[in-house]
Amino acid sequence: MAETLDFVTMGDTNYFETMSISSEKISEFYPEATFYVYDWGLKPDEYEKMEQMSNTVVIDNFQIEPDFNSLEQIQYTLGANLERYGDLMKDNDSTIDIIINRLKKEIGYKKFKKRFDLLMQNKLECLKDVAKRTDSGVVFLDADAVLVNEIDILKRV
Repeated sequence: MAETLDFVTMGDTNYFETMSISSEKISEFYPEATFYVYDWGLKPDEYEKMEQMSNTVVIDNFQIEPDFNSLEQIQYTLGANLERYGDLMKDNDSTIDIIINRLKKEIGYKKFKKRFDLLMQNKLECLKDVAKRTDSGVVFLDADAVLVNEIDILKRV
């Protein structure tokens, strides 16, 4: 007997259409599956529409903010090459503040907060969260991907 599978994605208003199509297709191809949608900035009417879709569970504003408790964490989160700061590489509060302020100026504050690495970290946190919500196997769909057919390999699971 095949294991039950659920699906997960995360996205904002820019991906509402593709997430909606995915919800419809998952219902069509996998009627027993739950589609978990992590809301990273849907408009209120989009949120309501997603919530009303068959087998879809919307999880509110599940995003983490950058954690800058250490220089190691800054480097991991931003993917920043901090060695250029040479003598500043002492792990203390004033050094962290100096480096964060310099990075904000260099990268720009919006890019600083929305950097690709941070989004990847958020995806990992969402995947860890969905694993606690279901006993089924989970298939991750990027928000800009849609199912057009059943996934062949899942037929063998």
